[in-house]
Order: sequence, then C-alpha cells, then structure tokens
Amino acid sequence: MFNKFSFWIVSGGVWMLPLLCAGNPALAKSNDLHRASTLAGIAFEYARVERPDRAIALLEQAETLSHGAATETCYGATPLLKIGVGYLTADQSELGQQYLTQAFEVARDRTAENCHVSATSPQESLLNRASEYAEAGHLDLAWQIAEGVDDGMHSITLASLAAHYAAAGQQRQAENVLSQAITQAVEFAQQYPEDLDVTQMLLFVASTLVEAEQPELANGVIETALLQAPGGFSGLEAAALENFETYQTLNLVQLLADLNQTEQALALLDAAVTNIQPVAGFPQQGTYDRVEAALLYSALGRREQATDVLAKAQQLSDASTQAILVQGYAGLGEFDQALTLAASIESTSERRATTVQSRP
Repeated sequence: MFNKFSFWIVSGGVWMLPLLCAGNPALAKSNDLHRASTLAGIAFEYARVERPDRAIALLEQAETLSHGAATETCYGATPLLKIGVGYLTADQSELGQQYLTQAFEVARDRTAENCHVSATSPQESLLNRASEYAEAGHLDLAWQIAEGVDDGMHSITLASLAAHYAAAGQQRQAENVLSQAITQAVEFAQQYPEDLDVTQMLLFVASTLVEAEQPELANGVIETALLQAPGGFSGLEAAALENFETYQTLNLVQLLADLNQTEQALALLDAAVTNIQPVAGFPQQGTYDRVEAALLYSALGRREQATDVLAKAQQLSDASTQAILVQGYAGLGEFDQALTLAASIESTSERRATTVQSRP
C-alpha cells in the first residue's frame, strides 16, 4: 500500500506523484531525475516563448532534483543535457554550456562502465535527444549536442542533421555538417580497424541520407567512399554486401546509377539479387526486394533480367504479396500481366467474402 505522496507547484498547477520509491534509494534517484527532465523540458518551452523568468525558476528546481543523482545513475546525463539546453535557450549561455559539458562527461563515463542493459548506451541516448531536437526544427541546438558526444553513432547523427538542414533549405550548413560527418566516420573507423573499415562507415552515412531522401548529399558520400575503398569499387561492393540489408544495397545501386556508374551498379545489383533471403518475421520482404531489383534492372537497360527476377518473385510469392507484384509488372510496363494479377486478387477476395457469409 503506497501512502506517501510528494507535491509541488508547476506553472500554477499541482503535480501529485506517488512516492513509489519509498525505502529504495536507487529508485528515488531515478524518480528525481525523471522529474528533473520533465521540469527542464517545460523550462525549455518557456524560454522559447521568451519567458526566461519562469524558465529559470523551473531549471533551478531541476538542478536541485538532479544534484548528485545525475552522476550516479546510468542515464543521468539526459536531465543534465536538458537543463543545459534550457539555460542556453534562456540566454544563460555560460551556465548552459557548463551543464552540456557535464552531460557529455557523465555519458562518456557511464558508457565506458558499460552500465546500460539496453542496446542504447548513455552516449547514444544523448545523440537520440539531438535527433529529437532536429526533428522539432532546433537544428543549431541539435548540432551543438551532436558535436559534444564522442560516440560511434556520431557521424550517423550528423548525417541525419545534414539532411534536416538540406530539407530546410540551408544548403551551406548541410554541406558543412556532412563534411564533419564524413571526417568523423573516417576517424572512428581508423580507431577500430579490427572491427570497422572506412568504406563501411561511409556507406552507413550514405544510407542515412538516402533514407532521409537526400540523394544529392548521399552521392557525394558515395564518391568519397569509392575513393577510400581498398580496390575501389570491389572494396565498396564487399563492404555493402557484408554489412547492409538487401534494401540498403539496392539503395546503393540506385545511387551508383544516378552517378552514371552503370557497370558498377549492375555488378552490385547482380550480387544483391543472389543474396536475397527470407526475412524472419517478414516473409514479404523477399518479394519487395525482388520487385525493386527488377525495376532497377529495367532502369539500367537490362529488360530480360528484370523480367526474370520478377518471374522469380511471382514464383516464390503468396497471396499476401500479389499487390506488390502488380506494382512491379506495372512498373515494367507489362500492364496485361498486372491487370491479370489484380483481377486474381479481386477474385480471391470475393471468394473469401462469399465463404464467410455462407458460414452458419
């Protein structure tokens, strides 16, 4: 039976939180840090609407709650980061930077201790916060956070941020951030040569940009990767096939085609099609991949191979993937086949509906 409560006033209202952590110091610290993060988030919004007085009052409460606990828990860097962001936005630059620096240090130390039980390290958690600020349009703030985190995902976060700048029409900033992402990717791979190679890291950066629908930026990264790869294209091909999912490899094929690297695109496409395998939990993925590969073959002038791959996809497909095949045949201009398949889908649906209606 929980019978203790804590109360405090926030913005004229009352928050009533049960002290479920009574008698448990570790849980008490976690609870305090959660409240500190919440207060700092509210303070940030006050600062954004030019109410620094209310923002600073809340940040001071957040400071009190996070004092000590932030350096003793695995993800304690997050509330410190949010407090720092709040102060920066409230034009308290020196204090804001102090908290950001402390957040970066705490996250680095906790990550080194391998305290996390999830797949996300404390440093990666801060990079996730940077991504959230970028998604909300606070790009310069996100950049400042990303620059302070020394983590393997750093270059990927920067690439994503570059895409946000490009989407916002800030091309010069996008290019600056992407240049930094490429530099960081190369340096990180060189630090761990037994586990990573430069080509692999650059391909991950390029893939991030493709998924963010920024092919022009991605093309620049691919050109760099081709120069960096041992053996040129053969090294890039090997890195892609070893580290990428099939859909990512097919994205790379499209990029190479856009760069007028037709021969290389076809070589990688041939290898990717050979490697298509069933995906656990998502049986339709193989059909998606083969249809995409067929469309790429067609775009690269290999009509016969396109038809063969699509026929293979149809042979291995089931009722759940018929609509995907319809799109594939239509994409190849084989409209009669597409219409035949579409009609078979409608017939199957009608039969099922009739069967259901006829049941007692």
